[in-house]
Amino acid sequence: MRKIEFRAWDRKNEVMVYPKGILFDGRIVNFNCGMLESYEGYELMQYTGLKDKNGTPIYEGDIVTGQSFETSMLNHWKTGLLKHLDYEVEYVPEMYVIKYHEASFKTFNSKGRWVAVLNHHVSSMVDDLQVIGNIFENPELLEVEES
Repeated sequence: MRKIEFRAWDRKNEVMVYPKGILFDGRIVNFNCGMLESYEGYELMQYTGLKDKNGTPIYEGDIVTGQSFETSMLNHWKTGLLKHLDYEVEYVPEMYVIKYHEASFKTFNSKGRWVAVLNHHVSSMVDDLQVIGNIFENPELLEVEES
């Protein structure tokens, strides 16, 4: 069973903090002194239980980069499961945002489209991911250049 952990974006001070704990009555255990305070001013993000290729924990709200999930699956099928695919698969580095959506952690591409469920069953794909920032500290990573 994975450890349930959270981090929080402090909206007022615009910094990421790691609480000692949270209570589901609307309070968090303060990050420094252990006192309880409301988490109304914080955006909570849960740890997925997974780590990227460098061992960095992957949290909800993280921006990750790696091979396209679609092309990784096609390549897997080509080399093992579905041998009738007879074309080369190009690996496309993409960025994804991790979101908790409909009771699971999912990856969404730069167009906001759901791409894959992020769990231990796709560990071969998770091994390729690298956390490059998060939606609060690095929003510029999500800016799409228009041609």
